[in-house]
Amino acid sequence: MGQVFSPREGATPEEVTDLFLRIWRSILVRSHFKAGCAVVAVTVAADSPELLEHASAIFRAWRGRLSRLLIAAGAAQGDAAQFAAVLIAASEGAVVLSRGEQSLEPFDLVASQLLQQARALMRTHRSRAAATVPRGGATSRLASLKTTRSCDRVLAQTHHTCPRRSERATSCSLRLQLWK
Repeated sequence: MGQVFSPREGATPEEVTDLFLRIWRSILVRSHFKAGCAVVAVTVAADSPELLEHASAIFRAWRGRLSRLLIAAGAAQGDAAQFAAVLIAASEGAVVLSRGEQSLEPFDLVASQLLQQARALMRTHRSRAAATVPRGGATSRLASLKTTRSCDRVLAQTHHTCPRRSERATSCSLRLQLWK
C-alpha cells in the first residue's frame, strides 16, 4: 500500500479517500473483476493462526496509515481512526460485491458515500474546533488552540487581528493547540 498509495502532502481527507478508492477501482477494471484483496482472501480462507495474525497486522497497518494521513489532512484523531476502519471495510466489501456482480456499480455507489463522509470529516472537525474556542479575548482564543497553524488560518477561526500581522503574516507561525 505504501508505494502505490502516496497522497500528496497537504491532501484533504477527500483526496486521501479518492486515491485509496481509485487504486481498488483500477484493480477491478484491469483484472476484469478477477482480482480482489489477497488479505481478505487469506482472512476468509485461512485456518492458520499465523496467517490470520499476518493479515490482521496488515489491516492494522493500513488503518494506521490512513488514520495518520487523515489527521495530517485536518481530521480529528478519533474521527480519522473511525473513518479509516470504515473506508477499508466498505471498500473491501465493495470490491467483493463488484466481483460477484461483475460490475462497477456497487463499487461506485459505495465510493460515492465514502467520499461524502470524507468531505464531512473536515466540516465536523471545523465545527467542533469552533465550538471549543473559549469566549475570551483574542489572546485567550489563540492560547486555547493546540496545533501549529499559520496566523492566516487562525484568523479565519478566531475572528481577530493578528498582533504580528504587520510583520509577515503569511510566514507567521504560532504554536497553538486545538482542544479535542
